[in-house]
Amino acid sequence: MNIGLLSFDTGKSKDVREIIRLAVHADEAGCTRFWLGEHYTTIDWGCPEPLIPVILGMTEDIAVGSAATLLRFHSPYRVACSFRTMNALFPGRVDLGLAAGAAANEKVASYLTNLSKDAFQNVQFIDKFIELINFFEKEDELIGEGVFVPPVKVIPPQIWTFGLSWNGLKRSLAYKTSFSRSLFHKTSYQELDVDILAKHRNDFKKNHQEKPKVNIAISGIRAKTKEKAKSLLQASEYASEEFIVANILGDTAEFKDKISYYMNTYQVNELIWLDLSPDIDNRLETIEVIGELIQSAK
Repeated sequence: MNIGLLSFDTGKSKDVREIIRLAVHADEAGCTRFWLGEHYTTIDWGCPEPLIPVILGMTEDIAVGSAATLLRFHSPYRVACSFRTMNALFPGRVDLGLAAGAAANEKVASYLTNLSKDAFQNVQFIDKFIELINFFEKEDELIGEGVFVPPVKVIPPQIWTFGLSWNGLKRSLAYKTSFSRSLFHKTSYQELDVDILAKHRNDFKKNHQEKPKVNIAISGIRAKTKEKAKSLLQASEYASEEFIVANILGDTAEFKDKISYYMNTYQVNELIWLDLSPDIDNRLETIEVIGELIQSAK
C-alpha cells in the first residue's frame, strides 16, 4: 500500500518549521511522497521551492515535490533548471507537479509575473507546459542551439499533472507524465470510470514502454472519535473553504477502512492524503496510523 501526503499549511501553529516535522515523520512511517502546494494567501509559504531541498536533506527515502507549481506565474526555463538541480542532488526523489492555478488576487499575479492584467490573460498554461517538457525532451537539439538546462544531461524530476477526473489522463499520455486525480475539490468528478484508467495504462505502456504512475488524492481528518474529527474541521480554516471537501471524517477504524475503500474502488496503488486538521499533533498521530496501514499491507 502506497500512501503519500499533501500539505497546504501547518494548521494553527503557523510555524513553517513544523512542515519539516511532518515530512520527517512521514518518511519514517514509510510514506511514498510529501507534496507541498503553491498558494499566495495567508498560509505559511507561497512558493514551496525553498522548502523542497531542505526537506529532502532531512529525510532519507520519501519523494518530495510541488503539487503543484503554478506554471503560468513562472519561467519554464527557471523551473526546469531548479528542479533538475534538486534531482541531481537527490536522484529519483524529486516530484515536479504542474498546474495552471490562480494567484490570490490580480495584484499578487502582477507581482509574480510583472505583467498587466490584460497581458497575463494571454498567458496560457499549455504553452508553458509544453515549453518546460521540451527543455528535457529536446535537450540535444537545444544544446545545438546553445541553450543549456543545467545540470546538463541529468535525469529530470518526475513530472506530475493533475485533474478533477480521468480526462486529464489525455495530457499524461501525450507528454509522458504521471497523473494525480483529486477527489477533494468540490468540483471533482466523482464517477469511477475505471475502464478509462485501464485503457490509459495499456496505452501508456504501449506508447512509452513503461507503466504510468497514477494516484488519487483525498482529504479529511482522522481523530480518536468521529465527533472529534468533526470538531477539528470546524476549528480549521477549511470549515468555510469553498473549494475543498473532506472525504473522510472519522475515527481510526473508519479512516483505515475508507483509505482501503478509495484505493480499491478507484483501482489505484497509491493514495495522497491531505490532512485538514488544524492540530499538528493530530496530524502526526494520523501519520503513525498511515504507517500502520503501510506495514500491514507488506
